[in-house]
Amino acid sequence: MTSKWAHPKSDGKSIVKYSLGLRSEQEVQVSELLNEATRVFHIELGGKWSSTELDRFGGKLAEVLIKSRGITNRLFRTGDPAIIELSIRAIELLPALLTARKAYSFQKP
Repeated sequence: MTSKWAHPKSDGKSIVKYSLGLRSEQEVQVSELLNEATRVFHIELGGKWSSTELDRFGGKLAEVLIKSRGITNRLFRTGDPAIIELSIRAIELLPALLTARKAYSFQKP
C-alpha cells in the first residue's frame, strides 16, 4: 500500500508538485525548495549530499517545519531518499534554530 503523501522520486531534472496538505502558497514554496534541493543533490552533487549543501537546504526546511509542524511525517512518506535525508537534517537543526530565535527575541528592545 502506498502512502497518500508519496510522490514520484525526483531525478533533479523534472519539477515535482509536492502536495503535503499545506496552504497553497506554502505548497508552492515547499515544492520550490524541495525541487531545488533535489536538483542540487542529483545534478550538482551526483546523488550524495555535501555537508554544506545539506545544512543549507536543511536550514531552509527547518524554517518550514517551525511554521508547519505536521509536515514532518509527510516529508518522510514522499518516498524520496534525498528528501528523507534532508528532512532528517532539518530536524537535527531545529533545536539550534529555535534557540537562536529565542535569544534574538530577548534582545529586541
